[in-house]
Amino acid sequence: MNLVLTVGTNPLPVFAAGKYLRGRFGNSARVTYIHSQQTTEEAERIESVLQTGGDYKSVHPFDPQKCERDLRAMLAAVSGDVHLHYTGGTKCMGVETALYLSKHCNVELSYLDASTQALNRGDETVDDLRRHVTLGLYELAR
Repeated sequence: MNLVLTVGTNPLPVFAAGKYLRGRFGNSARVTYIHSQQTTEEAERIESVLQTGGDYKSVHPFDPQKCERDLRAMLAAVSGDVHLHYTGGTKCMGVETALYLSKHCNVELSYLDASTQALNRGDETVDDLRRHVTLGLYELAR
């Protein structure tokens, strides 16, 4: 299983979702962080908590054609079953990543609903992710 996380300027929802999904898919899940040049540090902070040995892929956050070109070059080796969690990053990053992966992989999607803290994953909804994932101050301050 490949786990792809889009990363924006607020790492907290991606921390929580990544930690939950990593627990669901196990330590063998290969993690890829899709981020912009401006959010490299946030991706690195998330990786410091999840400790997956993940890959970092920087894409253009606002131009769909440039973002798709970046993804094509960077995700060519990703195949098979992929779970894309697209809460973080720009809409362009999320949409282009979902489109690219849906053409080349068996993709499952999820996002974290900010109003309810529920993780929506296909036909499954995990109510209030805060009940399933704990993040300590040390993890958040890294």
